Amino acid sequence: MGAGRGSSTLRVMPRMVLREGNRRQLPDQFGQCWSQSDALADGLTLVTSSYQPLKPLVEEAETAHSQPVLVMTFGLNGESNYSEKRGASMTFRQQHVTIASFHHSLGERYYPERQKVDQLRLLVSESMLERYIGGAATERLFGDYRLRQHACSRLAPVAQQHLYALQQAQGDMLSMHIHALNLLAAHRYLFEETRESARLHPQDVVAVERARDWMVSHLSETLSLGALALVAGLSEYKLKLAFHRHFNTTPGQMLLQLRMEEAHRLLEQGLQVAQVAWRVGYRHANNFSVAFWRYYGRYPKSI
Repeated sequence: MGAGRGSSTLRVMPRMVLREGNRRQLPDQFGQCWSQSDALADGLTLVTSSYQPLKPLVEEAETAHSQPVLVMTFGLNGESNYSEKRGASMTFRQQHVTIASFHHSLGERYYPERQKVDQLRLLVSESMLERYIGGAATERLFGDYRLRQHACSRLAPVAQQHLYALQQAQGDMLSMHIHALNLLAAHRYLFEETRESARLHPQDVVAVERARDWMVSHLSETLSLGALALVAGLSEYKLKLAFHRHFNTTPGQMLLQLRMEEAHRLLEQGLQVAQVAWRVGYRHANNFSVAFWRYYGRYPKSI
């Protein structure tokens, strides 16, 4: 525990996890941290988790499935982060759904100190998705089977209703199955695309790449979606759509990624935290430190 991320950080290896049936739990010295997996149908699994560590927690995770899966993570309380060894990173936010797909993933999960993080995850297998959206759409969705984030969107009222019903139906497998499928159906527009809908006009590709390059050269400034749309020559709606189709992310997530990567580079060069914060658009070092921890799972001073 504590190796590599400061003496106050707890580190969990897979061998430390206690397992009993479909429930897994961390030893008590880490805090109240557990998860439970329920197979609702062949190819459809619900994972309920609740973590409240006593100190900042890093949990090593190696996840492999017999076939690729689509994972829908519903953040009920708190925030956590996952960083893959190959470089991909995702933040799971409260009252948001994050949708990703992968076959095998090796990385680390990060949980903040004493904050309660409650999440529900739906795991949908490749064969089940083929049944519902067809083989061609499923093949485009999974690509090369590496970890891919498809969406991060605020929970809609209809999702809230099904999540509440799903929690109330614990033990009633039929009701749980029905509400899980309703959640999948309600969010399919976030990950399912036809070839035509995914195609961008070449001029829009140039515009969205111009917007990304402008971000890179203006990281120290306060940037708005409206200003970025003016640079690109697109409406705000079309800019967000183009970012999703071309970069598979949102303008806000792209800006965060660019700022965090530049911050990491500057910290490695020896700049002070306050200097780095200012150069990547944060006027208060504390706000920058929190954002950096959420993104990388460690504080700037540890670089």
